[in-house]
Amino acid sequence: MRHDVIVPRDVPEQPWSNGTGSRRVLLHTSHWVVSLAEIREARTFSPFPGRDRFLIPLDGAELTLRIGAVEHRVNHDRPLRFRGEDEVISSPTDRCVRVLNVITTRDTATVGVTVRRGGSPAATPANATVLLDGWARVTRRLVPSGTVFLGGSTPVFSDDAVVADLHLRHHPTRANPHRHGRGVASAGGGLRHSLATMP
Repeated sequence: MRHDVIVPRDVPEQPWSNGTGSRRVLLHTSHWVVSLAEIREARTFSPFPGRDRFLIPLDGAELTLRIGAVEHRVNHDRPLRFRGEDEVISSPTDRCVRVLNVITTRDTATVGVTVRRGGSPAATPANATVLLDGWARVTRRLVPSGTVFLGGSTPVFSDDAVVADLHLRHHPTRANPHRHGRGVASAGGGLRHSLATMP
């Protein structure tokens, strides 16, 4: 398996922290976690104090998130950022919605997310690019939505593909170590594959 292309089916499922669902952790360091989850019914999200979250549905699906008294309809054109302390209840509008979930440690980093069509080039290099919809080819292998591409990969996206470029920004007041557990920083700030578990 290539270390610069992370295909969801190659990563084992893990239970959510609150025990009501499961996820596949694709990347993990002390600064951020990038994972995929399936939401089949109304769920209350696990709390993550001191962290910020970014959520995007895959495959053109839509999800309703209620944060406090406010409802947000979320899709790949309308991703949502919220705090890990927020009380969040999800309600899928489809039978099963897969979502990309990015969590950053607030004191050390933030993440910028740019959603674009696969046929258009990235404005700036990203730490990771995630296929949200459509298909991509790496060498001779077709890979599905949810696949993560790191700096060394050169995927070819279908014209109708939708991708999310993830830009991890470290706070300048904190050191940026090159190694955290099993997540290892690579050249340009990219991250090698890690299976470490979220808290």
